[in-house]
Amino acid sequence: MTINIKALSSSFSPVSQRDKSEKAEFRKKQAVFYTLRSLVWEQAKGNVFRDALSDGRIVAIAPGKRLKDGSYSRAEFDPDDIKDLYSAAQAEYNIQFDQAFIHASTDEMVAYSEK
Repeated sequence: MTINIKALSSSFSPVSQRDKSEKAEFRKKQAVFYTLRSLVWEQAKGNVFRDALSDGRIVAIAPGKRLKDGSYSRAEFDPDDIKDLYSAAQAEYNIQFDQAFIHASTDEMVAYSEK
């Protein structure tokens, strides 16, 4: 007598240990990948505004003003321009990060994060 696994629907069919291990490894790699991508973005996003300001992609709608104490207030920028700037920068960053790390192993990404 042979076992007919095909008789079980996908809801009831058993998952092999190898499939479980592969899924667990994939989830681990995925977690490292997205965590690293997020951490690098948090570190790099400070440069986005500064670079856009220096190359003229974003301009102040109101300059800073001298305050009574002699210091200056911050210049004002259009919030929609800032939102668009960061949205475009993050989309470009995600593309570049994905191209750089998509084929990296979990160990390679962990080693990179330790640098």
